[in-house]
Amino acid sequence: MTLKPLPFKLSAPGRDSMGLDGIESVSYKADGLLHLTDTGLLLEWTETRTSEKVSLERVGTDVTTFEPEVLELPFDRLAGAWVIGGWWWPRLELRAATLDDLAGAPGTRGVTLVLRIHRRDRDIAKAIAEEIQSRIALGHRVQMDQADPSEWSNHAILLAVLLGGAPAVLRAQAPVNFATEDGASIEADHYGSGGRGVVLAHGGRYDKGSWGPQAHMLAGDGFQVLAFNFRGKGASHGPGDSDPYTAPLYLDVLGAVRWLRAHGATSVAVVGASMGGTAAADAASRSGAGMINRVVLLASPTGPEPQSMQGCKLFVIAENDTTASGTPRLVKIREQYEQVPEPKRMLVVPGTAHAQALFESDEGVKVLSEIRWFLEAPRC
Repeated sequence: MTLKPLPFKLSAPGRDSMGLDGIESVSYKADGLLHLTDTGLLLEWTETRTSEKVSLERVGTDVTTFEPEVLELPFDRLAGAWVIGGWWWPRLELRAATLDDLAGAPGTRGVTLVLRIHRRDRDIAKAIAEEIQSRIALGHRVQMDQADPSEWSNHAILLAVLLGGAPAVLRAQAPVNFATEDGASIEADHYGSGGRGVVLAHGGRYDKGSWGPQAHMLAGDGFQVLAFNFRGKGASHGPGDSDPYTAPLYLDVLGAVRWLRAHGATSVAVVGASMGGTAAADAASRSGAGMINRVVLLASPTGPEPQSMQGCKLFVIAENDTTASGTPRLVKIREQYEQVPEPKRMLVVPGTAHAQALFESDEGVKVLSEIRWFLEAPRC
């Protein structure tokens, strides 16, 4: 595939210092081009150092331009690529296999390098990301098919998830049970560890196991994840479980949130699909401030009190998603979105896929990338 080189910008950490000779602020920036080759990526950039000095004698700025640098990244040293950040702040995120693969690139964070791009170049970046994924996917899938699941790497699982090629069996870290405040007994699968928690609330046609690929992805990103069955599904039972659509499902969500907080999570996000998203929105409306920090609703109405929802909100829906009677879901969801307090954002993608089916659609990469960016962003 022949694609135009992608212009990008990078930033590296600077420093501020104060001494007897004055104050100095140093910053580093780089402008470069990314080339897609037959064997991988070629990044070339030129870095500049800007030093702003203030002293009793002078106020001045010195700019130093360094020699151009080049980094080659073969496809077999890449773990994935995604266009993230929405329309207004697009970025191409590259993830390498090891820390050494990105050595020397300014602004690297672990195995991740984020290239800032112009909005007009978003389509080029998306084509590059898709080509990278297609070139390395086959190798990862072969490795996963031949290896024991306990030996699968996080980046291989993540890539397979994004491409819809994850194996049928993905192992949860541990099965757990928790009780809700109205006495329901809820079964769940626990993945990962850490101080950032994510609750996964399934849609009406799904169950906790349907979140396996996404749960493994999030656990690989450092989240502690809990995917549970609502009352009336699997071994979960409690008041009202004969009709989940009228049962107090928000209590199941709150029970999952409390379980994660009791097991070390200092912040908790809830990702809910369809029925599960409505329960998540209801929980965010009824919970106290700070109980639920972020909410992702996949094609979900908000419930009766959208104006009371706590935390940061991300609404995701396909443009032509309809109910069984043919009514477009977007109209009602957009109306409720307008009533939800800030901070909030909405992602509308092409197609008809509903809720968790979005992950299996042509927009699956985009949806999962946006969710991941939303969960990891330092601020809403």
